[in-house]
Amino acid sequence: MNQGAAKLQIDDLLLPFLNARSEAESEAILEELVLKYAQPLIKNIISFKLKSTSSRPTDNRDRQEVEDISNEVIVKLVHTLRDCKSTPQKKAIASLRSYVAVMSYNASDEYLREKYPRRFSLKNRIRYILTHQPELALWEGESRNALCGLARWGHLKQAGASSPGQVRSDLDDFLDKRYPASALEEVNPADLAAAVCEFAGSPLEIDDLVTVMAEILEIRDASPLTEEGNKRLDNLPQFSFDPRRMIDEASDQQAETQKVRVRLQWVWNEIIQLPLRQRMALLLNLRDEDGGAAITLLPMLRIASIQQIAEALQMSAEELAAIWNQLPLEDAAISEKLGATRQQVANLRKCARERLSRRSESAAKV
Repeated sequence: MNQGAAKLQIDDLLLPFLNARSEAESEAILEELVLKYAQPLIKNIISFKLKSTSSRPTDNRDRQEVEDISNEVIVKLVHTLRDCKSTPQKKAIASLRSYVAVMSYNASDEYLREKYPRRFSLKNRIRYILTHQPELALWEGESRNALCGLARWGHLKQAGASSPGQVRSDLDDFLDKRYPASALEEVNPADLAAAVCEFAGSPLEIDDLVTVMAEILEIRDASPLTEEGNKRLDNLPQFSFDPRRMIDEASDQQAETQKVRVRLQWVWNEIIQLPLRQRMALLLNLRDEDGGAAITLLPMLRIASIQQIAEALQMSAEELAAIWNQLPLEDAAISEKLGATRQQVANLRKCARERLSRRSESAAKV
């Protein structure tokens, strides 16, 4: 038996995995942990979080977003559990479900922070209001979800049956009577939040309150691809085409988005045809204009999944997950992986860019 695991507070669900004597047994138990206990919870939480920010009916794009984010969480979880097995004294997990829930909420928040920056800023303001106004409160529900409303409701652990957004016309009438001579954008946000809660008459999910407040205040995010996404695409990589110009020239937003996605899909298809060493030198160092990892755009825009990127780099998904937060890698780190000098890495990347640029020019002439 793993002696480190025995001395620490570790979820009983994990003990068979930690104490498995063979790699085959360990992997079989790990697969069961992920499929039976982790994956359903991950998808439920992410589906709930993403649905709470969307006013449109669920469609294939929503399901793909849930799938992509869930897969990223699972990759990170598998890596963490393997670390836990090798060094339980450093990676003890007292509750698998709680740990998975936190990972899922964090992954959803990170995704939404990038996709909906204005909404996320509003949510932070509302969270501050809820925790600093005596008549309002924010607390944890019985499902570990964030509930909010009037402070006197704090003992209630479930949200009401309906959101104010579902009876918007009645809410509008209520607010018109409460603030007859004022434009709602000019009302103190704390007073407005309290009025929405009063109208609801029972606890709200905080995301429901944020959605209603965003509609009332007409706070909307631009398309991620036409604003933040294309800002970060400037260096993906330095080809002859300019995604921003493509967007400026298009008149229909849906056509713009599809056009950019088709072009990016073409770029990815060309990258995976590069020789392996050029591919690695390019992808592992790919930077956006802020110096961040441009490679993270691929799963975010659903061009390529973590698994597909790992395969392109001839890594396992777990190996890629282990360095994901370190990307982009410096040439010194890439040179170690390739068994090459830093100058050779720079030359490989230059060759990759030149080939892709030539292919882009050829495609433009067709």
